[in-house]
Amino acid sequence: MCGIIISDLVIPKNAYKFVEKRGPDNTNEISYQDINFVHFLLHLTGKITLQPLIENNIVCIFNGEIYNYKEILPDANSDVESILHIYKEKGVEGLKELDGEFAIVIFDFNRNEIILSSDIFHTKPLFYRIDEHIVISSYESACQIINKNTYKSINPNEIIVFDLFTRELKQKLDIYEFDLEQKNNNYEDYITAFEKAVIKRYPEHCKPLVTLSSGLDSGAIACCLNKFNKPSVFVSIPKNEHIPTLISRSKILGNTHKFIDLTSNDKSYYFNHLSNNSEPCIWDWRYHKRLNHIDNAFNMCTMMSKSKIITLTKSNEPDIKFLF
Repeated sequence: MCGIIISDLVIPKNAYKFVEKRGPDNTNEISYQDINFVHFLLHLTGKITLQPLIENNIVCIFNGEIYNYKEILPDANSDVESILHIYKEKGVEGLKELDGEFAIVIFDFNRNEIILSSDIFHTKPLFYRIDEHIVISSYESACQIINKNTYKSINPNEIIVFDLFTRELKQKLDIYEFDLEQKNNNYEDYITAFEKAVIKRYPEHCKPLVTLSSGLDSGAIACCLNKFNKPSVFVSIPKNEHIPTLISRSKILGNTHKFIDLTSNDKSYYFNHLSNNSEPCIWDWRYHKRLNHIDNAFNMCTMMSKSKIITLTKSNEPDIKFLF
């Protein structure tokens, strides 16, 4: 998780407020060809490489992680180098070869193009407006501070190309074409794919934190990490969980599994903490026939619990930077 701000306008420091929390390891500010680039780095993969990366009049800046970066460029120091390499070699079509979770921005001043790209599930946020002025950021709040206006969010599975001069949309491509035809009659391929998906996300330089509930999702992740002997930290808040399931999991995971509580005072503290340090966030249930309303996400126990788990874990193990 990193943060991005890009604009041909002056970027005031108060635009950093929420975005900079995405990248605590470094803040890098560069102006190139009258465009201002700011990158907030969270170092997870390879050697520390400051962004944006600039080569041959091409600027690349991204948020996320490329899992196959060594396959693309075996001597790459970090995953951002593989993005620039594959783009220089194959153009926008090369971005389809990236296996990862990402929001990518490329300014190709040779071709006078701006390229934005999201992974297939849009796991990383990216807001933009490219018209009279260029404003791009991981968070809409930063965009609004730079230039109050309406902004679009990049779509999942999308590459879009703009003309740098006219600011017109030139091209739109899909990263991946899905084949939804069911060809299997058992779960073996699914289990193999799931395990591969978990293991390739295991961080290179630190242990991950798993917020472990009694549900299937975090339970399957914990099972996979335990099966492949991947050192991890597991933390549970047992309120509203199936206690026998958590106890069974704790017996397997041993002292790597911790239990903590969320008190009434905690709820008040972490609600304020989230409200003061994060962009506003909603849970939109309007699609749901029974619920049909919008909740402030910071008022939900799930969000407050996760915030407490992260805060306490970081105080005990400050090197942890990755959350499953």
